[in-house]
Amino acid sequence: MIGFTHASQSQTKPWTERLAADFDHYSIAVLEDAPRLVRGMAVGGIKGSVPKDQRDRFLVIFKGEKEMKAAVGFERPDDAYVVLLDPDGSIVWRFHGAVNENALGELKTRIAGIKKE
Repeated sequence: MIGFTHASQSQTKPWTERLAADFDHYSIAVLEDAPRLVRGMAVGGIKGSVPKDQRDRFLVIFKGEKEMKAAVGFERPDDAYVVLLDPDGSIVWRFHGAVNENALGELKTRIAGIKKE
C-alpha cells in the first residue's frame, strides 16, 4: 500500500482496513517532495494516525519517489497504490484507486496463486 500525498489517506486507510484482517502487508508513505522543514510534523502525524499494532509494518521513505512512481504506474497523486510482490520481489499485480470489490477479488486471487507456488 503506497500513498504519495496526505490526501491519499482517504483511499489508503480503507484498503489497509480491508487487507489487515486477511493478509500481512506493508504501507508506505512517500515524503520526498515534502519540504524538509515540515517532514518531522508529517511523520508525527502519520505515526499518530497509524494504529500501534500496524506501526511495525508502516514505512516512511524520503528518497526514490521517482522510481517508486514508475514502478507503481503513477497517474494520480491522491490515489492509493496497491502493489503485490512475489517472493522474489517482482511486481505481479498493481492497482491504484479506491478499494472496490473487483480489485480486492483480483488481489485475493493473485495472492492465492502465489501461495500455491
